[in-house]
Amino acid sequence: MNFDRAFFASLDFKVMSKFDKQGFAGVSSPVPLIADNGEFLVIIDGNYAEIYDAGSIENCNGPSFQIDNISELPY
Repeated sequence: MNFDRAFFASLDFKVMSKFDKQGFAGVSSPVPLIADNGEFLVIIDGNYAEIYDAGSIENCNGPSFQIDNISELPY
């Protein structure tokens, strides 16, 4: 999977709810975002992003992919 700007633009992000924040307790930005397209669950915390596939969520394995700075993603 190519996690580029087009991938992120295709997602419908929303601000994380209180319950989302409890599930992902490490978020620290003032406005963390979450999106789920059925195949991937994506968390954006400032410039940092975590991408979970279905298997990693079901098995509580942590994120499948991490992007340290989404502003540096290729166009």
